[in-house]
Amino acid sequence: MWPFSRSRSTNGNVNFQSENERTPLVPASRNIILEHQSQKRTPLPVKQLMVLCVMRITEPISYTLIFPFINQMLDDMKVSPDPKQIGYYAGVIESLYAVAQLCTAISWGRLSDHVGRKPVMLIGLTGMAISVILFGLQKTYLGLIASRFIAGMMNGNVGVLQSILVELTDETNHGSAVSLLPVCYAVGSIIGPIFGGFLAKPAQQFPSIFGNSTFLIEYPYFLPCFMGGLLNFLAIALGLFFLEETLPSKRKTKSYETRSDVSQTDQQISVPNPDQVRARPPSILSLCTGPILTLLLSFMLVHLQNLAWSAVTPLYAYTKVIHGGLGLSLEQIGLMLSVNGIGLIFVQLFFFPLLERRFGAVKVYRWSILAFTISFLCLPFVSYLVRLEDNTTSRSIGYMTTVMVLRCPGLLSYVCSMMLIKIFSPNSQALGTLNGMMQACRALAQAVGPILGSSLFAISISTGILGGNLVWIILALVCVIAQLGSFLLPDQASVENVVR
Repeated sequence: MWPFSRSRSTNGNVNFQSENERTPLVPASRNIILEHQSQKRTPLPVKQLMVLCVMRITEPISYTLIFPFINQMLDDMKVSPDPKQIGYYAGVIESLYAVAQLCTAISWGRLSDHVGRKPVMLIGLTGMAISVILFGLQKTYLGLIASRFIAGMMNGNVGVLQSILVELTDETNHGSAVSLLPVCYAVGSIIGPIFGGFLAKPAQQFPSIFGNSTFLIEYPYFLPCFMGGLLNFLAIALGLFFLEETLPSKRKTKSYETRSDVSQTDQQISVPNPDQVRARPPSILSLCTGPILTLLLSFMLVHLQNLAWSAVTPLYAYTKVIHGGLGLSLEQIGLMLSVNGIGLIFVQLFFFPLLERRFGAVKVYRWSILAFTISFLCLPFVSYLVRLEDNTTSRSIGYMTTVMVLRCPGLLSYVCSMMLIKIFSPNSQALGTLNGMMQACRALAQAVGPILGSSLFAISISTGILGGNLVWIILALVCVIAQLGSFLLPDQASVENVVR
C-alpha cells in the first residue's frame, strides 16, 4: 500500500490524502461506498450527456473510417513495389497518430485546467474535422502522414471529456455517466468502418449517382473523409451552443444561481466556491504521487495487452490450423469479433453501475483485470482443441467466442480507471492534467501494443515456442503485472476503522 494520511473533512467524511494533497476531490472510504447503496441517486444531467456523447462518438468515427480503404489507398499511391509491405506503411500512419497524441495529451489536459473544458473540446473537434477532410485530399504518402499526425496532435478530447463528466456528476451517479464513454467508442467504431467501406470510391460503387463526378474520380477517398469531418462540425455546433462550462474557476456562477428554467437533471453543475475559483492547477511533478503513478502504469499495461489482443485476434483467426491458427473465413472472423462489441455495450450499461455501487471502483478494477488473464490462459487449450481430428469450424468459432465473452468483464477496468483518477485527484483544478496524463499513457500503449502483439504472434508461430503459445503467455504475464499494481492502490476498506 502507498502511504496515505487520513483525515476528516468538514462534512465528516474520511479522505485519502497523500502527504502533499490536502484537498481531495472525492472522499475514498468504504463508508461512502456503503452510503451509496442506500443514498438516493442524483438524476443524470441528460441534456449535457447527450451533447457529450455526440462529441465523443465523432472521434472513433474519424479514427476508424480509414481502416477499410487505407491499404487500397496506399496501393494506389504505389508507396511500395512489394504489395506485402503495404501493411507496414499503414502501421506507420497509425503509430504516428498515437505518437502525436502522446506528445500533446498532457498539454491539452493542462490547458483545460486553465482556460476551461469547453474551448479545448471545441479546438480538438475542429482539428479532427480539418485533418480527416485533408486526409481524403492527399495524393502522397507524406501528405497522409502529415494529416494523420495533425489529427493526433490536435485531439486531447478523451481526457478533457472525462474531466467534464467528473464535474457534471457526483458520487451517486458518476459510475452510470462514465460507463457511457466506452459505449460511445463502440458505436463510433462501428459507424466509422461502414463509412469507409461503403463511401470509398463512390464513382465505382455508385456510378449512377457519382459516375460523372470528376472530383470524386480524382479523389476517390474524399467522400468518407468528408462525412467524418461533417459529423465533427455537427458536434462542434452542438458543443458551441449547448455544452456548459464545468471548470469551477470558469463557470458563470450567476447563471446557475438565477436560472429557473433548468430541469432538475441539468442542475448537476454546482456553484463554485471561492477556494475552487482561486485555486491554480497543481504542477505535474506534484501530481506524480505513488498511487497516481501506480494507477497510470497499471492502466497502460491493461490498454497495451488489449490493443495487442485486438491486433493478434484477426491474425490468429485467419491463420490456417496447421500453422497454429483457427483457419476461419473473413465473414466468420467479422461475426466473431462483433461479439466483443456487443458484450462491451451490455457489460458497461447493465453490470458496471451495479458492481461499482456495491463494491467500489478499486475492487472492481482489481478483479476485472483477472478476466483478461484467464482469457489468455484459455487460448493454449483452444489451440489444442482446434487441432483435434474431429474438430469442426463451428466448434472453433464457439471456442474463440467463449474466450471473447470471458474478456468482456475485463473491459470494466477502463471505466474504473477513469473513476480512480477522480478519486486520487487532489482537487478539480488537477483533473484536466491527470486525465491528460492518462490519455498520454493510452497513446503510448496504442503506439506499442499492435506492433508488440503482431511481432509476438509471428515469433510464436515461426519458432513454435511453448507449442506456438508464447504470445498468450507473455500477454497473460502483462495482465498479472497490471493486476499486481492494482493491489498497491489504496483500498477503501482500509479506512473503515477510522470511521468507527
